[in-house]
Amino acid sequence: MSKTRPTIIEFLETMPDYMILAIGKKRLTKEDIISHLKRKTKIGRLVKKIYGDYYKSGFPQVSKD
Repeated sequence: MSKTRPTIIEFLETMPDYMILAIGKKRLTKEDIISHLKRKTKIGRLVKKIYGDYYKSGFPQVSKD
């Protein structure tokens, strides 16, 4: 039974709000970040890097609160 890696969108939905606010030091909503990912901006690349680094450490489980 292997753990599957959630998509980047699912990762954003489970990410706590304080982590969202810390990205890019701007008041971004999850929808804003998704649009940044689609446009491949600097913030979008930063989110992809966070996502990649987070799941390199053995796919930790993210609980939905």
